[in-house]
Amino acid sequence: MAQTFSDIGKAACDLHSKGFPSDNAWKLDVNTRALDGVGFNYSTWRTHQDHIGSSLNAKFAVKEHGLTVDTDVKSSNNIKVELGLANKLYDGVDVKLSHDNHHNTVFKTIYRNSWGGAEVAANIPADRNKSELDVSTALIRDKFSFGVRNVIRVGDQPSFKSLEAAVQYREIDYTAALKFGYNGGNHFKAGGNYIHRLITYNTEVGGYICYDNLREIDQVKLGVAAQFNKAEGSYWKTKLNSDGRAGVAYTSKVTDNTKVTFATEFDALHFGKEGAGKYGLHIVYNN
Repeated sequence: MAQTFSDIGKAACDLHSKGFPSDNAWKLDVNTRALDGVGFNYSTWRTHQDHIGSSLNAKFAVKEHGLTVDTDVKSSNNIKVELGLANKLYDGVDVKLSHDNHHNTVFKTIYRNSWGGAEVAANIPADRNKSELDVSTALIRDKFSFGVRNVIRVGDQPSFKSLEAAVQYREIDYTAALKFGYNGGNHFKAGGNYIHRLITYNTEVGGYICYDNLREIDQVKLGVAAQFNKAEGSYWKTKLNSDGRAGVAYTSKVTDNTKVTFATEFDALHFGKEGAGKYGLHIVYNN
């Protein structure tokens, strides 16, 4: 069930957005974890504009004290450090504090319980006048989850930014969610998504619809997606949106430690035209 607001409708969103690594021409992830609680992730990639990038992430965890130190360094001159304390200040409470070399700071508190949960995040960018307070909560009742999220600008002139409400219904074989948003003035958003688990066929199918009254074209967008799971961790994914964007991906578990994903995304309305499609190769090695 959805224990935080961001969990509501997440399964269907992931079906459409995750597992299609075509933003880069190729990407390599190498993950290692030592017995002393230290983990490293090294990534390198090449974009479709022939830019080569890399990043190194180091995570140190002291489980008995609930402490984590997460450091992320990117070749684009971005350095970020995050400190976390889980379930120590109070039962079910996680606290995180992050800061980067561009003087952006985020302080987040997450509370999870059997009835749901709540999140409070203070986002403090380098321009302190653009600071925001993000507050959300989720409530679980039987098979339903209800959530509300409010974002407030807290700079020199505090003001309302956005308000969202969501509801989700979950069964063993399907989940349906609705979300509504108000961004001030006459700007409204609404959307819904659905995911169905065909357990007998080891398959998931889903769809979504969203509406934005300020979008000049395509105020209403639709999309469908599916994932076909095969033996030993391999699977196919496919998606199609109402604007003609389509995608196909295949992930293969080559060894116990290695997965390879090949994905392509293209404009189905202009199939075959130059620039209408892109591809990506993603290799993940876990040690």
